[in-house]
Amino acid sequence: MANNSRFSHPFTYSQPALTSKASTTNYSNPAISNNLTPNAGAWNASGTSTSVTGSQGTASNIPKRIRSTSPEPSREGSDESKRRQAKLNSNDADRDDSSDDEPKAYVNPHQNVLDLPHAFYVDQAIMSEEDRLVVIRFGDHRDPDCQRQDEVLEKCAKITRQWCVFYKCDNRRGKVPDFNQMYELYDKTTIMFFFRNKHMMCDFGTGNNNKINWVLDNKDEMVDILEVIYKGARKGRGLVNSPKDYSTRHAY
Repeated sequence: MANNSRFSHPFTYSQPALTSKASTTNYSNPAISNNLTPNAGAWNASGTSTSVTGSQGTASNIPKRIRSTSPEPSREGSDESKRRQAKLNSNDADRDDSSDDEPKAYVNPHQNVLDLPHAFYVDQAIMSEEDRLVVIRFGDHRDPDCQRQDEVLEKCAKITRQWCVFYKCDNRRGKVPDFNQMYELYDKTTIMFFFRNKHMMCDFGTGNNNKINWVLDNKDEMVDILEVIYKGARKGRGLVNSPKDYSTRHAY
């Protein structure tokens, strides 16, 4: 019996040789090499490919490289952006002009003449004070006469702060108009006096003993009036005489 090596052992068998597919490729043929590498061309600085000859033809059939540069904006697009920017600038200018017409928040420039923004605060200012005379100026804060009067009251407050306290209230519609009918507040500026929740009256010779309804620019005269009213209030009087007659001066 012949000794056959293939069947010499039940677990031995012949293994075929493993060969690589790439190793069997023949690159000697130029047609095959050109088919495998269609873009095998050298690129010059201008972005075009050099000539490559093969079975597929020249390099003119090879697509050019796509440049990754953004296109330049057209003139129409730039003009449209300029018009849009000009429109936005005009809208901002109109908004700034309209904001000047809107009423701004009032900032009190006087530290000793406190602002009363609500009717509740007016009542509390009149009722809570026990020992000092309460002086309230009613009128529009933006009115020049009221601003002049506030300057005088600010100067008086530095002198009479021990026995007098000063407030101001904007009695326009939309602010604090609650006391307009009660106290007949129809003038540009009005000053009224209160002591221990009681309205104090003073005869100025004008026929109106309830208030000062004109601008009193003299600080000394205002201090004298406050002192007379305070002394009369401490004695329990409701009506006192002004130290100066204002009927002739103001032609009432």
